Amino acid sequence: MKKLISLLLALTIALTLTACLPNDYASVDDVPDENLPAPQTKEELYSLYSKLDRDMTKPDIEAMFGEGEPQVDEYGDVKYINYYNEAKSAGVSVIYDDEVIKSKMLIFNKKANLIPFSGRYIDENVPSVKSDVTVEDALEIMGSAPLELSCTYGNDGPLDMAKIYCWYNEDGSNFMIHTDNGVISNVALYRS
Repeated sequence: MKKLISLLLALTIALTLTACLPNDYASVDDVPDENLPAPQTKEELYSLYSKLDRDMTKPDIEAMFGEGEPQVDEYGDVKYINYYNEAKSAGVSVIYDDEVIKSKMLIFNKKANLIPFSGRYIDENVPSVKSDVTVEDALEIMGSAPLELSCTYGNDGPLDMAKIYCWYNEDGSNFMIHTDNGVISNVALYRS
């Protein structure tokens, strides 16, 4: 009986974790380089990320940031390109679709260095932030602003976007929401 309960518990945890990873989000699977310097301000953290928007082309982005560092898969194909600020303390990873930006992901050296720039979450508020709640309602419930970690642009107009936001608490735990067109599709709470 104990084995059956353990098996069911493990299966439930695996399915829950899988449900938090939607297939329509582009992902950058590199581990942050903890040897890079930490950003000192939120402006420095977002110095490149905030300059990118829908329909920007690779030549547009390279004119602003330089050539970037292509990251390749096991077949030698470029998965995404990393662009770093001058201090290499932050940057942005860009996935292109036919030379047009498709996704952008914030580059940082380690999660602990995001804590000073993030709003905090309160445990009691977390259950109220769930699927089908709007981002605006989530911000009101949480009472603070999260960090935007990534944005994927859809093809169905200027409002078609999938974003990932995260609140970091002082202990390193974080509460993450995945959104589609301003509505929450998934949530995840990570304890340290």
